[in-house]
Amino acid sequence: MPDGHPAHHAARTPKDHPETARDRRSEFTRWIQAQAESEAEKLSYVTYTKTNPETGEVYTGRSRGVGTPEEIVAGRDSGHHMNDKGFGPAVLDKFAEATKSVAERHSDPAYQAIRGREQQLIDFFGGAKSDGGISGNAIRGVAADNPLLGTFLNAATKMFGAP
Repeated sequence: MPDGHPAHHAARTPKDHPETARDRRSEFTRWIQAQAESEAEKLSYVTYTKTNPETGEVYTGRSRGVGTPEEIVAGRDSGHHMNDKGFGPAVLDKFAEATKSVAERHSDPAYQAIRGREQQLIDFFGGAKSDGGISGNAIRGVAADNPLLGTFLNAATKMFGAP
């Protein structure tokens, strides 16, 4: 029976080639790591604004996705809940490329900066209505009692400057 014949390979056992299982695990581990790195390289976080031309209110939001920042914003704007309330198209504000996977986003400076930027813009445009403000946002982007509020705001200022 030739060496390349499937029946010949089926007769082999892990004891015959102990390095094969280990090599496969190492290869799989490298593939998983490459996938995680690839995901982090492709993922971006964005902030955007939508303006109501009748009231002048400005709504601020954030999103994440793969593609150009403009594509991510356009995807989020499609069917946006504020469209039916008279708000115009979403306009890209800032973006940051992820440096970590979605699962690790809370420690990703890009994610932190976008979270902070969203809140900075809500405040800049008059504050959330739940705080007595006049922006187009009903609620804050980051709760006032969120222990990461300072981290998010500092990351935003460091990455983007003041709004």
